[in-house]
Amino acid sequence: MEKALSFPTPMVTRKQFTTKGELITNPTLYKQAIGALKYLTNTRPYITFSVNKLRQYISSPTIDHWQGIKRILRYLHGITNICLHIKPSIDLDIADSLM
Repeated sequence: MEKALSFPTPMVTRKQFTTKGELITNPTLYKQAIGALKYLTNTRPYITFSVNKLRQYISSPTIDHWQGIKRILRYLHGITNICLHIKPSIDLDIADSLM
């Protein structure tokens, strides 16, 4: 998927996933992908909703669910340059910063 086009959002709005459809041939790969994406939500919380939505179908994933995972991966591929810098601070007094 290195040459895949990126998407502006991790999930299509108003997308209804169901349990109907053709099951994927390798559900272990689906479970591994969900696990990796779930771990990634620690640093990229904006994909949490999409990952949890697809995680609901981990027991019987379909090709439609696999397409959802690929969309999240394409979205992440498009935002590799976006990051959050957290710098250390000497001032740790919360009360002073609230005033």
